[in-house]
Amino acid sequence: MSSASTPSKLMGFHNYVFHKDVAITENDVVKIWAPILERLFRRTDLRTKWGEIVGDSVNITDSAGFKVDLRALKDYLLRIKKEADKANCEVAKFDPSLIKITSDRTKLLIEPKAVLDKLVGENPEKANDITIPGLQIIGTTSVFTKETVLLLYKFKNATIKVETFGLIGGNDSSSKPASWVQGT
Repeated sequence: MSSASTPSKLMGFHNYVFHKDVAITENDVVKIWAPILERLFRRTDLRTKWGEIVGDSVNITDSAGFKVDLRALKDYLLRIKKEADKANCEVAKFDPSLIKITSDRTKLLIEPKAVLDKLVGENPEKANDITIPGLQIIGTTSVFTKETVLLLYKFKNATIKVETFGLIGGNDSSSKPASWVQGT
């Protein structure tokens, strides 16, 4: 991905999203971030699943409290279409209310905790090595600075690391935690 060309192409194509006079929705913000996050997980054993969905990993029925906007998944038991959650993301439009910000952040704490509890149940000896990453995106005001790119790589690396833990996703003996810096 050409870091300079992709965001500028997206911003040129979806420039209405940046006008404060236009009533945008959360889905308009997703149009900006989806290609970036899709490319981030390209060439991995994970796939992204967009939409207000509940994951298979927590054994919870269709509950609004457990629906997140994006899940990074590892498919297992394909014949019965089961998916193992490896990371979650919430997206909000410009100027969200404090309630929306808090609600999204709460989902990003509760959902990974449920997945983590299940993983620790399967691999109690690795409890200190497991991290379920979450990413909260608010609007399109994020500037593509070095810190933003490093944060996206951290999200990807942590997600790939958790892919190796349980939930029929494999079991790697590596205990090296994902780093904030790409390649370390």
